[in-house]
Amino acid sequence: MKFLKKRAAILSIMLLGFLLFNSAPAANAYSQHGPTYVFMDGKEPVFTNDPFIKYGTTLIEFRPVFEMLGLQMGWDSKTKTVTGKKAGLTIKMRVNDRVAYVNNKKVILAQAPLILKGRTMVPLRFVAEASGKKVQWDGTTRMIIINDGSFTKADFTVNEEDISPKLVEDAKAGKLGPFHASQHGKPLAQIVDKYGFPDARHDGTPDSDDIPFVIYGDYIMYYLGTKGPDYTKQPTVRSIHAILPPSVTNQDMIDLFGSDYEFDYGMYTNMIYDMGSYSVYIETEGDRSYDHPYYLSVGDPDWN
Repeated sequence: MKFLKKRAAILSIMLLGFLLFNSAPAANAYSQHGPTYVFMDGKEPVFTNDPFIKYGTTLIEFRPVFEMLGLQMGWDSKTKTVTGKKAGLTIKMRVNDRVAYVNNKKVILAQAPLILKGRTMVPLRFVAEASGKKVQWDGTTRMIIINDGSFTKADFTVNEEDISPKLVEDAKAGKLGPFHASQHGKPLAQIVDKYGFPDARHDGTPDSDDIPFVIYGDYIMYYLGTKGPDYTKQPTVRSIHAILPPSVTNQDMIDLFGSDYEFDYGMYTNMIYDMGSYSVYIETEGDRSYDHPYYLSVGDPDWN
């Protein structure tokens, strides 16, 4: 129940809500200073050098990706040749050479492999597609998804008609639209692998407690990675919030969930309902100047 408490980031969250309700800004209006994410089958490879784009080609360290693709790695230091092998597949590439081979068949690469800070960097799309994977890139969120190319279709809208008794039943089960409270603590890579690219991404503000988030329609998903300067790397889900329609009032939510709630006072007021296995959090200004609930969140005592 701690995730809405003592957050210096609440102000920025509320400002985001205000913008979403009033101006619906384009995704590229959000700050962008974090890494390019590479998500492969719901996991994120760990790189020493961040992936980077050269002349339209994404280059990555070959070792982590080869391992995740099940390729046995080979490296010839004399010829600077990289080899990846598994049943029915052999890939060969040489540093600074655009000619590669897949099962001894010549392929001309858009960008030759190169060495950066002692690490061999190879074209990601070529390696993944040669291994039978689909590669998709989204420049708005700077994410690359590598999988079989299929995603789960979901409704990411929250409308007035969704504010109904079914919402209460779903909340009791920990469900929030297409998401579930059990997804807390899971890699963001799993969410993206299941649902595809989010509509927007914000990497937070390093000089404050502003938390990174992604947006799927009317849902905000906060995430954090490793501590310190790499806080956007290896991101895991921290909380999920549904943006409520602006026509909904606090009384509408009280009529649904009842009057047995706790107030959590901070920069903003939160109405907290104990639903048994899960708790419902309704963020609002409540008894202050504005009778509109901004967010509905479903969590458990270990939500944060």
